[in-house]
Amino acid sequence: MRNSNGTYDVGYMQFNTAYLKSLKKYGIEAKHVAAGGCYSYDLAAWRISAHLRDGQKGDMWTRVANYHSTTPKFNGRYRADLITKAVKWGEWLKAHYHTVETAVETTVTPRMVYKPESGVYTPRRLIYGR
Repeated sequence: MRNSNGTYDVGYMQFNTAYLKSLKKYGIEAKHVAAGGCYSYDLAAWRISAHLRDGQKGDMWTRVANYHSTTPKFNGRYRADLITKAVKWGEWLKAHYHTVETAVETTVTPRMVYKPESGVYTPRRLIYGR
């Protein structure tokens, strides 16, 4: 099913073809995303991480919901659904796994290096005490 902007979703994670335009230079096509295996999950994780780190407006949930839609009314619905599921998942984890709350102070600050060829930030080294 095509969206009103002419794009459509592909694969298990419903990866929107609008994102494929920026991946074409790497040879990534809709047929790769539609194939079985973990590929569509990897791409979804890549896309969500981009929504989280690329200076988009909103809280974490709004940014993650941008994977589904940046249109406010659709984003809001998806955001609410994500929060509901996260709460249920948290309750399930607490019921099935023993966890211990800890408070650890650290002064470790990761230094990130931007690699324009891949569009990714990677840790260069850790600087302690800053």
